[in-house]
Amino acid sequence: AQGANSLKLGADGIVPSTGNIVPELYGNLYQAYLAGDFEKTDYYQALTDLVAVVYQKGRTLGESLAALKVLMQDAGLCSSTMMPPLTELSSEENQRIIEQFKALSL
Repeated sequence: AQGANSLKLGADGIVPSTGNIVPELYGNLYQAYLAGDFEKTDYYQALTDLVAVVYQKGRTLGESLAALKVLMQDAGLCSSTMMPPLTELSSEENQRIIEQFKALSL
């Protein structure tokens, strides 16, 4: 949620967890920043914030990580298996997360 602001304040780069799911949006955000197009930088930040809401809002950090892994598994990147003490989400919650992400049509 702060990637664009961090760049504007002088950060050399960002490492957002959401970048695992929508790396192209972060690539576009960074290119817009490098071009000095801060309106477009903020636009891409807003899009990535929508993705973050899908797996972070209303969840603990551990639950957010599990939800992120669900989306990453759906993208074919990894398994959604969590190592103890973290736990996996229910299959119903997993499906809801995937549906919410796909509804964004990114």
